[in-house]
Amino acid sequence: MPNCGKNAEVQPAVAAEIAAQLAAGEHAICGVMIESNLLGGAQDYRARPLVYGRSVTDPCLSLEKTIPVLANLAAAVRARRTRS
Repeated sequence: MPNCGKNAEVQPAVAAEIAAQLAAGEHAICGVMIESNLLGGAQDYRARPLVYGRSVTDPCLSLEKTIPVLANLAAAVRARRTRS
């Protein structure tokens, strides 16, 4: 299974690979995890002031970049359903 290695910016490419597998009819994949928040990246939880919408844990993909990833995955699931 592909992995982004804690690099949030790699998530769209990894998700595209998963989407291709789904669209091809793969049934072993039942979920994905996307690190996403309103704003991309991460911030130190000790920093003040904290930036609203930015992770204080792992780096995340911004919402702006997450939406097309989710749309691509949804299209792949629809394609898989028509193959079944």
